[in-house]
Amino acid sequence: MTWFHALRSTAASVKPFLKHRNDWARANPETMQEAKNSVIRFNQVLPDFTTTPSSADIVVFDVETTGFYPFLGDDIISIGAVPIRQPNHQFYELVQTARTIPKSITGLTGIDNEQIKTNGMVFPEMLIKFLRFSQGSFLSAHPASFDVRFLQVLCRRWRLPVLRPYVLDSFHAARLLYPDADASLDGLIQHFHMPVIRRHHALNDAVITAEVLEKLLDQAEVKGCNSIGTLVHESMIKKKRRRR
Repeated sequence: MTWFHALRSTAASVKPFLKHRNDWARANPETMQEAKNSVIRFNQVLPDFTTTPSSADIVVFDVETTGFYPFLGDDIISIGAVPIRQPNHQFYELVQTARTIPKSITGLTGIDNEQIKTNGMVFPEMLIKFLRFSQGSFLSAHPASFDVRFLQVLCRRWRLPVLRPYVLDSFHAARLLYPDADASLDGLIQHFHMPVIRRHHALNDAVITAEVLEKLLDQAEVKGCNSIGTLVHESMIKKKRRRR
């Protein structure tokens, strides 16, 4: 999608979203307040930075969206999450959007407007459940800059406090630990000879990313990294160097 088409799409979706948000917030003031409180509580709880990488509390998550530009009005349409080394403890929700899901996104994700309308949660409702699921953990995604940014922008759009998670970006951790490998998720799946699964499904992508991250955490310890805090810090340095 060109910037011109993205801007046109944004302009067309602003009024429907504002009506959707304002009507829902007026009808659900207690849930709206609980969403605000959930973000505040989540921001106040620090994960353990001193534990070893392999024993750290990490929730890996993935979002599917209507496009690439949250600042231009794109929305989350599904989210999946799983704690590291706990593949059977899963979180998955469809999320309502005031936008029309593009046919290209439906073709990629299998999610259409009718599914969202029928089965989707409103963003604040989903956020309450997701933050309860993730409380006290690091968040991780591949790359985290995309998924975390969507959560933060939608918090602002819904007039919620800004979400400030502690993040381990598995993309930059991979670049740090395997500098000669393709650090994309598909590249790492091939590098580790992992089975191919259906991609662009939020829960599937979260599960496979968690399996990749397990291998990265083990490799970090092999290379002498004794704490998850050190790995988070070194991955952030790798990210900053990449921007230069």
